[in-house]
Amino acid sequence: MNKIIFLVLACALTAPAQQRILVSPDGDARPLTGRDNVSGIVRAEAARIFSAACSDKGTFGYSLDLYPGANIPFEAFHKDIMAVWYLAPANGTIDTVFIYNLDVGTQDSTVTVRLFNSNIYPGSGPGYDGYPKPGKLCWGYYLSTNDDDNGLSPFPEDATDTTWHSTVPGGLPSFSPMGTEIWGFGGYPKVMSAFTTNFIAMAVLATANVTAGQPFFITIKMYGPHVEQAQDHRTGYLAVSEPDSLQTHDWKFYEHIYQGPGFTCPGWVARGDFNFLIWYSMTVTTNLPPAFSGVTRLGNTFSKDDQPVQATILDCDAANPLRAGVEQAFIRYSVNDAPQPDIPLTFLGGDTWEGMIPGGSVNDRISYRLVASDSTGFADSTGVTGYRVVSLANGWYSADTGATCADLNIRLTGTTIPPSAFFVPSFTGSGTLPGDDGTAGPFDMGRNFTVFGDTFRYAWIGVNGGIALSKSAAETLDVNSNGFASRLWDFPSAQKAGREDTAGAYSMPGMFIAPFWADMIVGDSAADYGRIVYGNNGDTCLFIVEWDSLGSFDEGEPIADATMFRVALDRCTGTVDFQYVDVGTLGLETAALVGMQAD
Repeated sequence: MNKIIFLVLACALTAPAQQRILVSPDGDARPLTGRDNVSGIVRAEAARIFSAACSDKGTFGYSLDLYPGANIPFEAFHKDIMAVWYLAPANGTIDTVFIYNLDVGTQDSTVTVRLFNSNIYPGSGPGYDGYPKPGKLCWGYYLSTNDDDNGLSPFPEDATDTTWHSTVPGGLPSFSPMGTEIWGFGGYPKVMSAFTTNFIAMAVLATANVTAGQPFFITIKMYGPHVEQAQDHRTGYLAVSEPDSLQTHDWKFYEHIYQGPGFTCPGWVARGDFNFLIWYSMTVTTNLPPAFSGVTRLGNTFSKDDQPVQATILDCDAANPLRAGVEQAFIRYSVNDAPQPDIPLTFLGGDTWEGMIPGGSVNDRISYRLVASDSTGFADSTGVTGYRVVSLANGWYSADTGATCADLNIRLTGTTIPPSAFFVPSFTGSGTLPGDDGTAGPFDMGRNFTVFGDTFRYAWIGVNGGIALSKSAAETLDVNSNGFASRLWDFPSAQKAGREDTAGAYSMPGMFIAPFWADMIVGDSAADYGRIVYGNNGDTCLFIVEWDSLGSFDEGEPIADATMFRVALDRCTGTVDFQYVDVGTLGLETAALVGMQAD
């Protein structure tokens, strides 16, 4: 809690001398004599205030609170390891490790957690001393005859051959990213829950002490049967963007070469510009940087006006409470990736600070984070938040906000797409459940439809609430990500067309239309969750697709739901109409992607 102590000089014009009065933040007035040590009184009052607001506890790393917009799910398979390194902000003891994950598909939902000293830190590792920068950068591994799978080991103590095998491209050999183990005794087992924050209390095993500036890794290893990159053995960890210019924190150990673009090696890989939602709490004995809460998260806006940003910022110093307090705070921001001058935050009282980000122009991409430092210069920052200034009209489209809604319900007149018509890509590593994440098509729309200056004739319809358009029936489109549902607000991506092991070409949607893109299910061999129909409602200008009473997922299990919506393409007027009857009962509207994209 930051409070200002005012020294008020009350002047009596008729008196021969001045009476000094010290007024506290609570409004208490104390007359002062010439013998009083004012600075000592002020320091004592400050110590009282800060000791009431502060403690020797702190939370650090990539937390869900500071990175609520994380939207990059990571998949981890049999024997994969997720790892993030940190610099300890103070002397003290790590109390708890927190992990936020999505689906849990490991054997018995169990992972093992370990902490290591880190050989990767600012000045050492990818991007330094001639090494390439991270971003799917192959790094290396150990060998182990005890590994009956691929004969690999991520850590020297688990290897039977402690010779490090570098996989860095070029002639510069790498080194083990992990040093000695700090905590874990070879791997502490933790049963994980899906779609929630999981925590591991360090005290259940041993004390984990660190010193200020000490680099250390937190690692999480997956278990399960040897089903390489299979849908039913995956754990998704949300990942977050990271402000470090070299972006070296995020690492992953692959038991096998990942079947995705850009991967050429097993072993440790420096992943680059995002980090898993893994964080930790500490009991400290030294100074801490300022901590943030209640940070304003600006979203996309139609407004070109200045945007207010506010936050609660608290500074504590366990070693010397008298010097605790936020010395300065500011907004560090960029416009279209170009850095802008820092904007000072104004202290509003209590622990509240506020600033204004200058208004932008249409299509500007604005990213910002808050930075604060204490009287010693110890600083910290929030995660990066981004938004865009958007318009209801540009050279490619205009949104008609005054149009009336003509109900284009084809529930009774449309043609039902049979479950057998849905398909997923046939190459190794793709999805295997057409009724969950499949595509059906092509469907002839009757005539060309022009959108974004291009023309299309055929539609491909996805289970998960989106369609893709193609010029010919021969262009097979997968309206998904390799037969998997995209998560949160991601467009379908990571298609494998053109790979040598691909049996047939499956192109990523070049013209993608999403009335309600979310993870839904239309049916499988054991159950039926609604249906998808198409038709024209008796109007030859229209091509309509309706998702009728589709199912959804609750705690990973499919359930019948009431999700009902449609998209109508009017080939005569060039309009796209989204219509919603029911968005279901499980909150899909909070995570659905709605819009269009042309590549």
